[in-house]
Amino acid sequence: NKGWTGGNNAGIEYSINQAADIIVLSNNDIIIEDNALISKMASTITSNRKLGILAPLVYSVSPDSKLMTSGWNHFSKIENRNNIFNLFRKSAPIPNTNTIKYVDSVSGCFMAITKELVSTIGFLDDNFFMYSDDVEYCFRAWVNGFYCATDYSIIVNHYGSASSIKGSPFKVYYQTRNYLYFLQKHKGVINNYNLFYRKHLISITKMPLKILFKKEIYSGRIIDLFKSYISAILDVYIFKKMGKSKLF
Repeated sequence: NKGWTGGNNAGIEYSINQAADIIVLSNNDIIIEDNALISKMASTITSNRKLGILAPLVYSVSPDSKLMTSGWNHFSKIENRNNIFNLFRKSAPIPNTNTIKYVDSVSGCFMAITKELVSTIGFLDDNFFMYSDDVEYCFRAWVNGFYCATDYSIIVNHYGSASSIKGSPFKVYYQTRNYLYFLQKHKGVINNYNLFYRKHLISITKMPLKILFKKEIYSGRIIDLFKSYISAILDVYIFKKMGKSKLF
């Protein structure tokens, strides 16, 4: 198992070798009901040469089908004129359509990327294996002059996998480790880096507190969750272990 990054990188390389101009990355649990969705995304991308990454609205697959993501602007709750995580997004011109919204990152469960983007910034970073790899790729696109956006006029539905269950040791490990790695990797280009790094450290320290004070939710997994949490931090700062973890 090469993870989300390894599998998609193989697909990206194959697509580029087949002279594809646009590559769509999709999880195997995505449902597309609009037969014209891909052509709509291609049309939007080709009309804006700086648009390197485009994603639809992602809804859950359930009777009430709730919005899972419309993309993210990171640390948006503390964003103001002086504290902006992604200055590249703030300096981008306003999109020429009301349905396109620029965001810091989109979900890699379904997104389209361009050949020009891959030629400029390369492939997904295999150090992530999975989780935050899409966040990092989107940020790398912004850093190199490309835009990342969500098209509010198109929709896909996503089941989600068992590994994504909230509070699973697997997810706790990779999310904790990978976002710390992401922040370290882009230390030189993240605006007001020290502020956002501190904010993230505060947020991840809440995990052990949640485990301790919500034992009824995490019953039977407490030891494994703590092991995953501590291992993630050690692997970033001490052992420098990235990619697929031997814990799972």
